[in-house]
Amino acid sequence: MATDKAVKFATDLIAQTGDAGMALAQNATGGVPTTDDHTKVVGTLIDNLLALVKTQKAEAMALVPPAPEGEGVLTGTVVSIKEKYGTYGAYNGVVIETEVGNKAWFIEPKGATFVVGQEVA
Repeated sequence: MATDKAVKFATDLIAQTGDAGMALAQNATGGVPTTDDHTKVVGTLIDNLLALVKTQKAEAMALVPPAPEGEGVLTGTVVSIKEKYGTYGAYNGVVIETEVGNKAWFIEPKGATFVVGQEVA
């Protein structure tokens, strides 16, 4: 189900489109649309868009080969660095994406400095 924030955004969008938004709601509800009808139409549109995005993401993930197991050398590009806090203090969590699309997370070693976009070998 669509979130309240998304429903409000889409309802406002339909209100701004005037006659076109009313026609969309009228076609979907079969009568004179009310605010509740707009909310239902918008909710359905948002749910359909979310389902489409999830499907596309699943299809894209199916194309990525499985990551190799065990120890080895990892090459790729740094895509994310986040400061985290744990039992032993602060540390940086680094995410690297390989050329084939796999991602790996690790703790930045002391003395090393990574930058987003940096090639790692």
